[in-house]
Amino acid sequence: ALVLLKSDKASEVVLKLSDLMHYMLYETNQEKVDLEKEVNYLKNYIELEKLRFGEELKVDFKLDGNLSGQKIAPMLLLAIVENAFKHSKALENEQIAISLELSVQENGQLDFKLKNAPKGDINKSDEESNQGIGLKNTQRRLELIYPKQHQLQIRKN
Repeated sequence: ALVLLKSDKASEVVLKLSDLMHYMLYETNQEKVDLEKEVNYLKNYIELEKLRFGEELKVDFKLDGNLSGQKIAPMLLLAIVENAFKHSKALENEQIAISLELSVQENGQLDFKLKNAPKGDINKSDEESNQGIGLKNTQRRLELIYPKQHQLQIRKN
């Protein structure tokens, strides 16, 4: 759409989409990928969302620890990040705020925290809020790929 509108943002979006597609097609067919590449994928995805939402979106992404040499199952964190954008809302006259923290401990443990203001009533049960399958699939992938080596906590508060 931006290309048809001859938007100044079109070339930037096309390059980001190209990077995303390249990663998805050529890098993710392995059992594990470099954590640095996975993080770069997330950064590109977030940049596209920033272009889409504009001033309405504020994202804080903090990285800590040495990502070099670390491996992770491909596209594992993306479902969590996508979920945050899909289900975030802005309070009246406020921005959509998403906060991400990714840290690698010296023992190689990965900690990933994401905070957002979800749409809908936080007091509803998962069934009532019609939770999609993205987080359920992520939980299942964690169980299969990292049995007894992971923890996924979802808090509504």
